[in-house]
Amino acid sequence: MEDKRRVLDGKRIYLRPLEEADADDITENVNDPEVVKWTLLIPYPYPDDGAIQFIRMAEKSMLERSSYIFGIILKKSDRLIGVISLDKVEWTHRVSKIGYWLGKDHWNNGYMTEATALLTAFGFEQLGLFRMEAVILEGNVRSAKVLTKCRFRKEGIERSRYQKDGRRFNGTLYSLLPSDLGRG
Repeated sequence: MEDKRRVLDGKRIYLRPLEEADADDITENVNDPEVVKWTLLIPYPYPDDGAIQFIRMAEKSMLERSSYIFGIILKKSDRLIGVISLDKVEWTHRVSKIGYWLGKDHWNNGYMTEATALLTAFGFEQLGLFRMEAVILEGNVRSAKVLTKCRFRKEGIERSRYQKDGRRFNGTLYSLLPSDLGRG
Protein backbone atom coordinates (compact mmCIF):
# COMPACT_ATOMS: atom_id res chain seq x y z
CA MET A 1 0.00 0.00 0.00
CA GLU A 2 1.47 3.35 -1.08
CA ASP A 3 1.78 5.91 1.71
CA LYS A 4 0.41 9.24 0.42
CA ARG A 5 2.57 11.17 2.90
CA ARG A 6 5.80 10.12 1.20
CA VAL A 7 7.77 13.06 -0.02
CA LEU A 8 10.93 11.32 -1.19
CA ASP A 9 10.78 7.68 -2.20
CA GLY A 10 13.87 5.49 -2.17
CA LYS A 11 14.53 1.83 -2.76
CA ARG A 12 14.33 0.62 0.87
CA ILE A 13 13.28 3.77 2.70
CA TYR A 14 11.20 6.85 2.18
CA LEU A 15 11.31 10.29 3.75
CA ARG A 16 8.25 12.13 5.01
CA PRO A 17 7.44 14.96 7.40
CA LEU A 18 7.34 14.00 11.06
CA GLU A 19 4.01 13.47 12.81
CA GLU A 20 3.04 12.97 16.43
CA ALA A 21 2.66 9.21 15.88
CA ASP A 22 6.47 9.11 15.41
CA ALA A 23 7.16 10.23 18.99
CA ASP A 24 7.66 6.74 20.44
CA ASP A 25 10.03 5.68 17.63
CA ILE A 26 12.06 8.87 18.01
CA THR A 27 12.31 8.50 21.79
CA GLU A 28 13.25 4.82 21.58
CA ASN A 29 16.02 5.47 19.06
CA VAL A 30 17.62 8.55 20.63
CA ASN A 31 17.52 7.20 24.16
CA ASP A 32 20.73 5.39 23.29
CA PRO A 33 24.05 7.05 24.19
CA GLU A 34 25.72 5.63 21.07
CA VAL A 35 23.11 7.21 18.78
CA VAL A 36 23.52 10.69 20.29
CA LYS A 37 27.28 10.45 20.87
CA TRP A 38 28.08 12.58 17.81
CA THR A 39 25.08 14.93 17.91
CA LEU A 40 25.15 18.40 19.40
CA LEU A 41 21.46 19.11 19.94
CA ILE A 42 19.96 15.84 21.22
CA PRO A 43 20.05 15.55 25.02
CA TYR A 44 20.77 12.27 26.79
CA PRO A 45 18.85 10.96 28.53
CA TYR A 46 16.08 12.13 26.24
CA PRO A 47 13.23 13.93 28.05
CA ASP A 48 9.76 12.34 28.08
CA ASP A 49 8.20 15.17 26.08
CA GLY A 50 11.25 15.75 23.87
CA ALA A 51 9.92 13.99 20.78
CA ILE A 52 6.59 15.83 20.78
CA GLN A 53 8.38 19.18 21.19
CA PHE A 54 10.80 18.27 18.39
CA ILE A 55 7.96 17.22 16.05
CA ARG A 56 6.09 20.48 16.68
CA MET A 57 9.27 22.49 16.02
CA ALA A 58 9.83 20.48 12.81
CA GLU A 59 6.29 21.20 11.60
CA LYS A 60 6.69 24.92 12.32
CA SER A 61 10.09 25.17 10.61
CA MET A 62 8.78 23.37 7.51
CA LEU A 63 5.88 25.83 7.28
CA GLU A 64 8.32 28.73 7.66
CA ARG A 65 10.68 27.13 5.10
CA SER A 66 13.61 27.59 7.49
CA SER A 67 14.33 23.84 7.82
CA TYR A 68 13.08 20.67 6.15
CA ILE A 69 12.99 17.83 8.66
CA PHE A 70 11.99 14.33 7.58
CA GLY A 71 11.52 10.99 9.22
CA ILE A 72 13.46 8.16 7.63
CA ILE A 73 10.89 5.39 7.26
CA LEU A 74 11.91 1.79 6.63
CA LYS A 75 9.58 0.44 3.94
CA LYS A 76 9.49 -3.16 5.19
CA SER A 77 8.23 -2.14 8.65
CA ASP A 78 6.77 1.33 7.93
CA ARG A 79 8.51 2.57 11.10
CA LEU A 80 10.69 5.59 11.68
CA ILE A 81 14.35 4.60 12.03
CA GLY A 82 15.95 8.04 11.96
CA VAL A 83 15.67 11.69 11.06
CA ILE A 84 17.39 13.74 8.35
CA SER A 85 17.13 17.46 7.73
CA LEU A 86 18.15 20.49 5.77
CA ASP A 87 18.58 23.09 8.49
CA LYS A 88 19.07 26.83 8.59
CA VAL A 89 18.18 27.38 4.94
CA GLU A 90 19.71 30.66 3.77
CA TRP A 91 17.47 31.57 0.84
CA THR A 92 19.54 34.61 -0.14
CA HIS A 93 22.57 32.40 -0.81
CA ARG A 94 20.61 29.16 -1.47
CA VAL A 95 22.63 27.27 1.15
CA SER A 96 21.61 24.81 3.84
CA LYS A 97 23.17 22.51 6.43
CA ILE A 98 22.37 18.81 6.48
CA GLY A 99 22.02 16.87 9.71
CA TYR A 100 20.90 13.37 10.60
CA TRP A 101 20.79 10.49 13.06
CA LEU A 102 19.89 6.82 12.66
CA GLY A 103 18.76 4.26 15.22
CA LYS A 104 21.58 1.88 16.16
CA ASP A 105 19.69 -1.25 15.04
CA HIS A 106 19.85 0.13 11.49
CA TRP A 107 23.53 1.06 11.25
CA ASN A 108 25.76 -0.41 8.53
CA ASN A 109 22.92 -1.13 6.09
CA GLY A 110 23.35 1.89 3.81
CA TYR A 111 20.09 3.50 4.94
CA MET A 112 21.68 6.83 5.84
CA THR A 113 23.55 6.96 2.53
CA GLU A 114 20.24 6.35 0.73
CA ALA A 115 18.48 9.00 2.84
CA THR A 116 21.25 11.53 2.25
CA ALA A 117 21.13 10.97 -1.51
CA LEU A 118 17.34 11.49 -1.47
CA LEU A 119 17.62 14.65 0.60
CA THR A 120 20.40 16.20 -1.48
CA ALA A 121 18.41 15.56 -4.68
CA PHE A 122 15.40 17.22 -3.01
CA GLY A 123 17.51 20.21 -1.97
CA PHE A 124 19.01 20.79 -5.39
CA GLU A 125 16.08 19.82 -7.62
CA GLN A 126 13.02 20.91 -5.65
CA LEU A 127 14.31 23.70 -3.43
CA GLY A 128 16.85 25.11 -5.87
CA LEU A 129 19.70 25.12 -3.38
CA PHE A 130 23.20 25.78 -4.66
CA ARG A 131 25.25 24.42 -1.75
CA MET A 132 24.74 22.00 1.11
CA GLU A 133 27.05 21.80 4.10
CA ALA A 134 27.60 19.25 6.82
CA VAL A 135 29.71 19.61 9.94
CA ILE A 136 30.68 16.52 11.87
CA LEU A 137 32.62 16.20 15.08
CA GLU A 138 36.15 14.96 14.55
CA GLY A 139 36.19 11.20 15.05
CA ASN A 140 32.70 10.56 13.63
CA VAL A 141 33.91 8.00 11.10
CA ARG A 142 30.44 6.71 10.14
CA SER A 143 29.19 10.16 9.14
CA ALA A 144 32.39 10.88 7.23
CA LYS A 145 31.80 7.70 5.19
CA VAL A 146 28.18 8.64 4.46
CA LEU A 147 29.15 12.11 3.31
CA THR A 148 32.02 10.84 1.17
CA LYS A 149 29.78 8.20 -0.47
CA CYS A 150 27.30 10.98 -1.28
CA ARG A 151 30.12 13.01 -2.89
CA PHE A 152 30.43 15.70 -0.26
CA ARG A 153 33.92 17.21 -0.22
CA LYS A 154 35.91 17.86 2.92
CA GLU A 155 36.67 21.57 3.12
CA GLY A 156 38.45 22.03 6.39
CA ILE A 157 38.68 21.79 10.15
CA GLU A 158 37.08 24.15 12.64
CA ARG A 159 39.53 23.90 15.52
CA SER A 160 37.97 23.38 18.97
CA ARG A 161 34.70 24.81 17.61
CA TYR A 162 32.24 22.58 19.49
CA GLN A 163 31.69 21.55 23.07
CA LYS A 164 29.91 18.36 24.13
CA ASP A 165 29.87 16.64 27.49
CA GLY A 166 32.49 19.02 28.86
CA ARG A 167 34.98 18.36 26.04
CA ARG A 168 36.05 20.48 23.07
CA PHE A 169 35.88 18.98 19.58
CA ASN A 170 37.12 20.01 16.19
CA GLY A 171 34.43 20.18 13.53
CA THR A 172 35.06 18.90 10.03
CA LEU A 173 33.25 20.88 7.33
CA TYR A 174 31.98 19.14 4.20
CA SER A 175 30.11 20.65 1.26
CA LEU A 176 28.23 19.52 -1.83
CA LEU A 177 27.47 21.53 -4.98
CA PRO A 178 25.26 20.43 -7.86
CA SER A 179 28.40 20.25 -10.04
CA ASP A 180 29.81 17.57 -7.68
CA LEU A 181 26.90 15.38 -8.83
CA GLY A 182 27.24 16.30 -12.50
CA ARG A 183 24.34 18.77 -12.38
CA GLY A 184 24.33 22.37 -13.67
